[in-house]
Amino acid sequence: MRTSGAFTIAKTLLIHGAAVKDISESGVCIQLKQCLSIGAVVTLQLRLGDAKNLFQEAARVVWTVPKRDHKFPHEAGLMFTGMHPDDFNLLREFILHNTQPGAKNVHWVS
Repeated sequence: MRTSGAFTIAKTLLIHGAAVKDISESGVCIQLKQCLSIGAVVTLQLRLGDAKNLFQEAARVVWTVPKRDHKFPHEAGLMFTGMHPDDFNLLREFILHNTQPGAKNVHWVS
């Protein structure tokens, strides 16, 4: 299951139609419709599972690759930057209790 939503690049450009492929304590792999520039800073707004609060973190694009997928022709790896300890603990708990492959319980928030 892929989930859609939006995120902001450098707080000026809103990207729609992205999906989380995988998430870890250090970063996230996303699939999206347009290519991101390596080094760009992205503000992610995610809902982890059934959580009521948003998980909002800055992340830096560390790699990108083109894909042969019409829905998501680009994939990017983003590394979290400067995560608050409370947010890190929230993410760690989510990962420990959600062991299914991929990021099926992580949802983009528009």
